[in-house]
Amino acid sequence: MSKEIEHLTFIRQKLITEFDAMTETEFQQKPSHEKWSAAEIVDHLVKMEKTIAENIRKEKENPSSKKAWKKPIGITKNRLLKVKAPSYTEPQHVLTSKDKAIQALHTSRNTLLDVYESTAPETLESKSFKHPIFGHVPLYQWFPFVGLHEERHLKQLIEVKKFLRKA
Repeated sequence: MSKEIEHLTFIRQKLITEFDAMTETEFQQKPSHEKWSAAEIVDHLVKMEKTIAENIRKEKENPSSKKAWKKPIGITKNRLLKVKAPSYTEPQHVLTSKDKAIQALHTSRNTLLDVYESTAPETLESKSFKHPIFGHVPLYQWFPFVGLHEERHLKQLIEVKKFLRKA
């Protein structure tokens, strides 16, 4: 297993541990009108991961997909940099329980891992697709990006829990 995939697994386990430690009420409760609940965070993560897996799958078959330079994706986990989620990844309140949310996380991860395992390393290096901030990102960087993106939202989740337990 590559270190990127190990990191994905490690961060995902931390997320699930945090979700498991929440009551169903805490999981659904928004800390404020403009902030996401834990359920909304999961919905966003699932949508993002599915979208990335789908885009990698499309681009690996696209003969005109272009090679891209490595991008500074490490800044993704910095929560001081505010980024609006693309509309297609915004939460829609469809995850009605922690169990369904965790199952959705497992399903989206399995989809991403299937794409990773079925794609030749040369393809991951020679093709890309566009990120709204970074521009074209090589396919191989999207796997660590998912982990960094989840780290960002793990920090958000911890903030949500602290806020709800103080209130």
